[in-house]
Amino acid sequence: MIIKKIAFKTIGLLQVLIGGLSACFGYILFNDFFNLQVFLGLSSGEIGLYLWILTTFGILSTISGLLLFYEK
Repeated sequence: MIIKKIAFKTIGLLQVLIGGLSACFGYILFNDFFNLQVFLGLSSGEIGLYLWILTTFGILSTISGLLLFYEK
């Protein structure tokens, strides 16, 4: 039982970390820090779609990770 609890907490924290990094990457991509849009070869019309996808994935992953972390 203790192994299951540790596994849930570890996987939950990893999901929260991945979700947060995904949302941060979407923000960095949208604001064109480090000239990433040119480096990745993205047009300005595609940026909104990528921001929406990365933010949605980040929020859902963070919620799922928090639910796993606080599982009883």
